[in-house]
Amino acid sequence: MITTLLYRNEIRASPDTAAHVRVDIVNTGSTAVQPRLDVIGLPEGWVAPIEPIPELPPNQSWRGNISFTVPVAASHGRHLAMVRLVDTSTGESYRPNRLTLTILPLEGVDVTLAPGVVRGRIWAKTNIVVTNRSSEHVSLHLDGAAETLRLRCRPTHLDVAPGDIETAKLRVRAKPRLLDANRYSLSVTARGSQLPIRATGSFDHRPVIGSAARATAAVVFLLALAVGGFLAALRLLASDDEAPASVDSVDITASDATDSVDGSGTTTSDDSEDDTTSGDSAATDDSDASEMRFDQEGTVKLGGSDDDLSAGVTVSLRRISLDNPASSISTRAGSGRGAQKVFARGLQQAIALDTTDAPIELTTAENGRWTHTGLVAGLHYEISFRRSGYTTQSFVISPQRGVPLEPMEVELVPGDGALGGTVSGPDGPLGGAVVTVSDGQLTYTATTSTANGSLGNWSIEGIGTPSRYVVRISSNGFGTEVISTDLGPGEARTTLSTELTVGVGSITGVVKAGGVGLGGAVITVSAGDTAVTTTTLTQGVPGAFSLPRLPVGIEYTLEVQADGRLTQTQTVFVGSAVDGVEINLLEDSGGAQGTVTNDQGASLGDVRVTIRSDTLSFETTTESTEGRWQVSGVPPGEYQVVFQRFNHLTAFGNITISAGASTHVPDPVLVFSTDPVLAANATLTGVLLNNRGQQVVGATIAIPGHDPSLSTTSDADGRYEINGINFGSYRIRITSPVDSDTGASSHQPLEDYQTFTLNSTVSFSPTLFTNGAFNGTVTQAAAPGVAVPLAKVTVSGAALLGPRELTVSSSGEFNEADFFPPGDYTLVAEAPGFVPITTSRTIPVGSPTPITVGFEMSLRPRLQVTVVAPTDIASDSTVFSPVLDATVTLNPPATGTSGDLEKPVNSSTGIAEFAEEQNVEPDEESTQLEPGTYTIDVVASGYDAFTGHLETGVAIGETREVTIALTGTAGGIRDAANGTITYLYDNLPRPIAGALVSAEVIPGFAPATGTSNVTPLSPVPVTTTTDQNGFWEADQHRFGSSTYTVSASNFTTGTVDVDVSPGAETSGDLTLIAAASALNGRLELTTTDTTTSYEDFKATATGPGDNVTVTLAADGTYTIPITEQGTWSVTISRADDDNTNFNGLPGEQTGLSTDPGVTTSVADISATELGSISIEVTPSDASVKLCTAVDGCGTTLTPTDGTVQFTALPAGTYSVQVSKHGYETETSSTTEIGAGQDVALPRIDLQEWGTLEGTLKGRRGSPGANPTDSVLAGIKVIATPVGGGEPYEDILTDADGNFSVPAPANTYNVTFDLDGYEASPLQPASLEFATTPATATAVGDVIYQASAVTLDISVENDAGTLIDAAITLSHGDETDLTGINHLAGSSPVTAGPLQPRTWTITVEQPGHNTFQTEIDIPAGGLGAPYSVTLPRNEGSIEGVINAQILGTTVIGPVGGVMVVHTPPEGYRTPTYVEAGSTVYSDNTGGADHGKYTVSGVVNGTSTLEFSKTNYETRNISVNVLDQNEPTDKDIYLVPANSEITLSVAENAAANFEELQAQLYLDADAGGTQAVASEIVGADRTVTFSDTPPSRTTSNVDRTHHYRIVLSGTGFVTETIDGLDLYPGTPLTENTAVVSHPSAPPTLSVVPRAEGGVTAGWTAPAHDGGDSVESYLVEWDLGAGTFINSIVVTGSFTADVATDAQGVGVSVRVSATNEAGTGPASVIETATAPSVPAAPSMNPPTVPSQAGQVDLSWVAPANNGSTIDRYEIQHKLASQSWDTVTPSTVLHPTTSTSITGLTAGSEYQFRVLAVNGVGASSYSSVVTATPN
Repeated sequence: MITTLLYRNEIRASPDTAAHVRVDIVNTGSTAVQPRLDVIGLPEGWVAPIEPIPELPPNQSWRGNISFTVPVAASHGRHLAMVRLVDTSTGESYRPNRLTLTILPLEGVDVTLAPGVVRGRIWAKTNIVVTNRSSEHVSLHLDGAAETLRLRCRPTHLDVAPGDIETAKLRVRAKPRLLDANRYSLSVTARGSQLPIRATGSFDHRPVIGSAARATAAVVFLLALAVGGFLAALRLLASDDEAPASVDSVDITASDATDSVDGSGTTTSDDSEDDTTSGDSAATDDSDASEMRFDQEGTVKLGGSDDDLSAGVTVSLRRISLDNPASSISTRAGSGRGAQKVFARGLQQAIALDTTDAPIELTTAENGRWTHTGLVAGLHYEISFRRSGYTTQSFVISPQRGVPLEPMEVELVPGDGALGGTVSGPDGPLGGAVVTVSDGQLTYTATTSTANGSLGNWSIEGIGTPSRYVVRISSNGFGTEVISTDLGPGEARTTLSTELTVGVGSITGVVKAGGVGLGGAVITVSAGDTAVTTTTLTQGVPGAFSLPRLPVGIEYTLEVQADGRLTQTQTVFVGSAVDGVEINLLEDSGGAQGTVTNDQGASLGDVRVTIRSDTLSFETTTESTEGRWQVSGVPPGEYQVVFQRFNHLTAFGNITISAGASTHVPDPVLVFSTDPVLAANATLTGVLLNNRGQQVVGATIAIPGHDPSLSTTSDADGRYEINGINFGSYRIRITSPVDSDTGASSHQPLEDYQTFTLNSTVSFSPTLFTNGAFNGTVTQAAAPGVAVPLAKVTVSGAALLGPRELTVSSSGEFNEADFFPPGDYTLVAEAPGFVPITTSRTIPVGSPTPITVGFEMSLRPRLQVTVVAPTDIASDSTVFSPVLDATVTLNPPATGTSGDLEKPVNSSTGIAEFAEEQNVEPDEESTQLEPGTYTIDVVASGYDAFTGHLETGVAIGETREVTIALTGTAGGIRDAANGTITYLYDNLPRPIAGALVSAEVIPGFAPATGTSNVTPLSPVPVTTTTDQNGFWEADQHRFGSSTYTVSASNFTTGTVDVDVSPGAETSGDLTLIAAASALNGRLELTTTDTTTSYEDFKATATGPGDNVTVTLAADGTYTIPITEQGTWSVTISRADDDNTNFNGLPGEQTGLSTDPGVTTSVADISATELGSISIEVTPSDASVKLCTAVDGCGTTLTPTDGTVQFTALPAGTYSVQVSKHGYETETSSTTEIGAGQDVALPRIDLQEWGTLEGTLKGRRGSPGANPTDSVLAGIKVIATPVGGGEPYEDILTDADGNFSVPAPANTYNVTFDLDGYEASPLQPASLEFATTPATATAVGDVIYQASAVTLDISVENDAGTLIDAAITLSHGDETDLTGINHLAGSSPVTAGPLQPRTWTITVEQPGHNTFQTEIDIPAGGLGAPYSVTLPRNEGSIEGVINAQILGTTVIGPVGGVMVVHTPPEGYRTPTYVEAGSTVYSDNTGGADHGKYTVSGVVNGTSTLEFSKTNYETRNISVNVLDQNEPTDKDIYLVPANSEITLSVAENAAANFEELQAQLYLDADAGGTQAVASEIVGADRTVTFSDTPPSRTTSNVDRTHHYRIVLSGTGFVTETIDGLDLYPGTPLTENTAVVSHPSAPPTLSVVPRAEGGVTAGWTAPAHDGGDSVESYLVEWDLGAGTFINSIVVTGSFTADVATDAQGVGVSVRVSATNEAGTGPASVIETATAPSVPAAPSMNPPTVPSQAGQVDLSWVAPANNGSTIDRYEIQHKLASQSWDTVTPSTVLHPTTSTSITGLTAGSEYQFRVLAVNGVGASSYSSVVTATPN
């Protein structure tokens, strides 16, 4: 297996530059391979030879470059190529890599010649116009080039600023020509920093003696001879006057062609070298002629331009007919007399020589001036003005004799139109396609965008309107498309969408007639049974046509028809897009003309002239005086002309009529004769030989038109004779006998006319030609010269009885001679697996030359259709599996089938393959696919049928792989998307019938080239409605998720996502939001209070949704919007929800049902307003009650701000009672209120009680033991009347122990609710006190003694187990309690009695932490046992500390790390200090290196801190749960980064900018990872900073190390391995590299005598660190690319281009070592010698010696190689040169004597020269007859 990697898949280059792409080849197989790279698809010469690739062992790779050289003339755009890899050892080829070579244009700079056509006899000049439309300064060097011409540019360098136009002069010089004219092509190349720009033109070389001068001189010469003016005639012949003369009898029909165009745009004749013109070209020597010839001049201004520059406008002049502007006007000379008549004919002929229907064009210079000369009066002309970016304007002018033409002033308006659009291919938008837009005069070019976001887009702005434009779109690998579009005034049409088809071809071109595009012509293209017809355009670009989407690999026949024109046929082979086809149609008839005279030389009138053939006859009569005649409208062909007149012998002639021409018939002479009877006494005789010199025996010679018919046959010598032939002209027909084997004649029939006079004998011995022959080869197009196996060639034609199959040899050759009569034949080449080729050939009459036909057959296309279906979703992508029972149908069918072609897929792969194998006869499984487009249909059980969805094109030799994904339940896809549409009614779903459900859904999958590329089809719209149950279904939805939009009347539109992918379980159920409905009702309110408003009330709807509240309107009505439908209730209440002042509120209506969008009426609700009583009282917190005589006093109210109001009172009598604890109770007088009336009562003030005040304290501690008093807060104080009554006990002591007890005036006994204190206070002695109203009575401090208590204590360990322990309680003022022993079996232990104070408790037990704390014992004791936990202190934490880098990579243990242990919070030592410890990890370098152990750890969460220099400090928490086993905790610390610095030794031949350093981290156990990459650069130093270390210390085993790999183009890969980098410690390394050598410093190239050149060079100054292995010697033979090369070892010289002769050989040399090939040397050039020129023979000398001839010759030029010898041949005239052995004469001798010759026999002699290269051609033959 071989893998090919292209570093780039797209290369960009400009013409005349080179580009390269790097390629890697890797042998991933298990055996050695011999690779070869082929680049396919680019023109010959674009790809440089690829260096041979050495044999690659397994797992080895090769790196090289593919170089491309782009020619200057390369068209810009994308050129597709394939890079194919072939294993030459096995012949196996691998899947090619696609490569795009994009040729870049130079935008914004134009170079043109103005004018493009110049004329002259010796000198001419034109302008080089450079237009810079770009935004950058352009500097160009100008060079002219032309064959046989000398060109000079002045100046040769132009600098053109942005937006400017600069001009230079181009001077043309040619050698003078005496009589004949010629046209030469010329070009100017402008070279700058980008690609060269070329402008082309032509030079019409006029003869020194002009046409009119020759005609005039001939006439004058004849007259001069008649009068003896011979000298004057000679002088006239030498004159240089070309101006045409004019006479009244001549209707001049065309202007004489102008000679050149000067810088102002004037057409002139310029034969001088300076800048002056030769004068007005229309000036003549005859005033009449001058009145008929005109100059039209004018100026052009560019509208919208800020400057006055008007250069670059093309002014086109052409003759037109007002009846048909596209055709020229036919002309005819008038009648005349004598010399005038002859003169007029000469003039007409002279003018006609320069007449053309093609327009004459010139280009304006900066001043915009122009002049067209030589316009003829009486004709009509069209003058057009055009320039890119402006609207073209055209005018018709008709010069009139004697009326001068007024100058024209024309202003061109900037183009205001635009065209644009998108070009796409089968895979979407297509970038790099070329778009040309033309209106027939101006052509604009654009290239579609290749940028993301605008791919495939193009636009052209600033084009003229209104106009019709022809848009042509082409791209390599696609068929060309042509469309026509009309633009209205100012219209911009930028939405033209064009799709190019791959795998098809096209034919585009133009049909012309008379050099002008011909619209309306019908073009039919055919091949086999296929025929396509189109019509040429009549507007825009008249005559243009396009035949798109043609199957490729076929030779087509184009047939072009037009009214009045001969039908033309042309064969075109379509391999891709064929552009530029031009077909010229001729007129469908011709004519003949002539003059008849009698035997006295006088013109003869009234002669009947008949032009006849076997089927046609045309007659006319000569003019009565001139004897002239003319016939027109005669179809092309061979005719006999018969001249008949009374009393004259009939004359005959034979002519051939050509289309569009009038054939001149030689003037016959009619002899006067009165004898009406002409005897039949003429004889026809001859000898028949064929083209091989053989006698033709048995041929029939017949005179079918003779009366009677005459015939004979040729004898054994080929002789024949026919007697008794009547006077006249007859057609002679000769046919050869039929061959008995072939059933056909062996010779072509012959017909000819012969004229017989009285008693004449006509000898007629024509050569008969054998029948035609076909030979040729049948080879493979993809492998030139390789025969096609099993090929056959079949020939058919009307001349054959049936098709004839030719035998094709194993080498691919066929030959069939002398079998095919003249006629049209169709040849078909066929072979299994190849596309048949059909071609047409014609065997002409009279030609024995075999017709050679070369068939280059291309492989038939193959089509593989894989049928899959989605079966699962994995990792967010669809899983496809083969469908094994599918049937694939192709339409249109393949060759030899009827209807659609069906084929089941392979039962294991799901693939149906349509193909025909080569080299084997087709079987029933074979499918003969033709190139073209097919429709693929697929059906399979359980799946949706895939029909009519896919059109795919297959090209010649292409294997097209198509994957079609089916949908259906069999593939795990849901049957259809469906769901139920509902809305909520009482929060329960209710179906919606008739809802509209729509979405854009994926109906299936788009075909692809593999399952990984299978993509869903573009979504399509689908719409359905729900049934009465709200159910809907969409069968079209076959894959993926779609958002469905659901709408229904009175419902808000909603959406739901439905996914029908395999495994998806989404539902299409959707609950819509109903449109809002409403509840409408009214409040009926009864009230006497005019201040009450309906707007103070609200209506609230309660139902399935949130409550909805609205404010009532002023009239008491309400409308409540409802958004959630169902059963609702409506309640009316006050807006503040205070309904206490109204009867009937809140009022409610229930059971109200709502419908979407509907308003429901609610029954009215009634209410009545109530009254109120208010009163002010003090104190403000007094209790106030409302009392009636019937009900008594009611609920107590508390005043607000001292005021109380009783509301919602019905009419009646009321009183108010006011009371408060601590105050006297009072009642108001009674008051009567009416309905809704508000009454305010007089103010009531209450009298306050007196208070008992003091402080309560408690005393803790034994007497004499510094007891302490403290206030007692929160203790209830009770004041009980001494005389009896209810006690006052609502008062508690505050935080300071203070109390204040209010009570009416009385005597009270004060007590306290105390626990844990003695019953009687220590002070005061009595607690009985009396109160006075509004007075505070002092009680003072009341102190109670606290009672002694006991303390229960329980002790357990951290495992929850009761343990024995010793307990001590101590206090500084009290007696300590010691010896308290807590026993696990009798817990808790009781300590006491003791005073309730703060004691220190200490608990101890061996193996546990000591516990000590303070405990505050309150009065009355703790109330529960006091629990103590003693944690054990025998646990530990241990582990290993490792260094970790790059997230997960461990590089080894770390010793010497400080570990600080902090125990859980709260565990303390007996000294009342937090415990903790510090240890260090093992640093011995042994097996325990990096290990640590922390002892004495209690259970719980401890904290460990790890720190060390050059490591990151880390803190962790460790939860210790087991005191019996150590807790394991391994730690990973991040070490500090460092850096590695690598220095590379100096290497003068190296380019260190190309050297890359790659840093790898290798694991010693295996495995690696790339860490960083840097360019070494010119300083030869690379630093990998911030690099993690690879090792912790040198005294432990290494696990990782660093490796640096140095590689790059032109370097041998160097590896520095085993690098250890320690934390925080930089590392420095040094190394050296080997690079390719420098260029050889000297090179010499000299001619080689044997041919070619010899190159010699010296070794490079720097070998790059490795000895030079070989030298690459490359040479160029003038193509501009070094495509030839050899490799030289062990030598500093080489012979190159040994086959080259007479051409310059440019050589360059590069040195190669282990690192590769270095830069090339300077280029040196020498001319390779060639064979000598042919010797020049002197006249031979015949001496007196018998049989001897003396020869001598002139030594020829040796052409760079010394002549060695001469070889002389001689022979008799009847001998062949091939049988003569030459004699040799050594150089420098140039003479010899030939002896032994036969006296009196004529001999022929010739000589050639031989040098080191070879032999020259033979000299011319000389003859001599020896004595």
